[in-house]
Amino acid sequence: MTKQIITVTQAFSKQGLGVVYALLDSGKFKVRTTTSRKDTEEGEALKKKYGDNVEVLVIQNTKQDYLNAFNGAHGVFLISPTISYEDPDFLLKEINGVKEIVDIAVESKVKHLIFSSLDRPPKEAQEEFKDVLIWTPRSELEDYIKTLPIHSSFVSIGYFYSNFLEYYAPTFEEDGALVFSLPGTPGDQLLPYADALVTPGLAARDLFIEFLESPKTSDNGQHLQIVSEYLSGNQMAEIFQRVTGKKAIYRQQNKEDYLAFLSSIGLNQTGKVLLSIFEYPIKYGYFHQTDDTKTKIYKPTTPTIETYEQFLQHSNWKGESIKDFKSTFLKSYKYL
Repeated sequence: MTKQIITVTQAFSKQGLGVVYALLDSGKFKVRTTTSRKDTEEGEALKKKYGDNVEVLVIQNTKQDYLNAFNGAHGVFLISPTISYEDPDFLLKEINGVKEIVDIAVESKVKHLIFSSLDRPPKEAQEEFKDVLIWTPRSELEDYIKTLPIHSSFVSIGYFYSNFLEYYAPTFEEDGALVFSLPGTPGDQLLPYADALVTPGLAARDLFIEFLESPKTSDNGQHLQIVSEYLSGNQMAEIFQRVTGKKAIYRQQNKEDYLAFLSSIGLNQTGKVLLSIFEYPIKYGYFHQTDDTKTKIYKPTTPTIETYEQFLQHSNWKGESIKDFKSTFLKSYKYL
């Protein structure tokens, strides 16, 4: 049986890599990846392992780039292109940019589109965080995609376990203790987490296989929420200490200090956006259960990394910076 082609955009992001490997490991698909980076370790590792079953396209996000990327593709896994939060129109540009890409997918006769979305925020939240809330464009785009003549599915993912390796790297006390911290987030605040390098990929794999094998009965417009567990900062520090043997604590980062620091390095708008990523869920909730039967919590059909403890044991991360640990980190998943 001929393997169908799935195009994965932003393929060498954490989420994208998980999707690429899950699809290829299923043995049912060929994968065409898109990236803006030339000669990446990730791309070379893919070509070495999967040969003709994978194609790496370096693109500049033009219409012709996407026409090439979607040509002959059965499905597309779409992650929004990166737009600087310092751009005052970044929310509108995301909406317009993704609409253009989706329209090209329809023009290219792609049969199944999966969009990496987020749950719809309440109207009062949209008003309160009007210019900074990244949930708003994703839910608007989900509505738009559902109007198009293409089978569509959606995934929304909790916070990544790996965020503490990159965006909120721990600091060190004089006694060597690691300090985990998030802006404006109390130590007992529970938040949803998942392993972005594995679980979203399994969800995408299952959705693509379901539609490939049963296109007439596959649920059009379904939305899978991806969360493995809810943890507080205090709990994550305790788990880290127990698994690694290194002393660790959680300390809430003062949001005014956080904004002032980012503003001092020219990231004024970015600070507001990143802070809203925590302020909004604390006040309104990250995921939203609705009466819509199409919205479901994803239940992995194969073993995955389901807890922060398993994530630490798997990656063997002990507080190193992502700069020093990235290759080791990706190798632990066999992505390099």
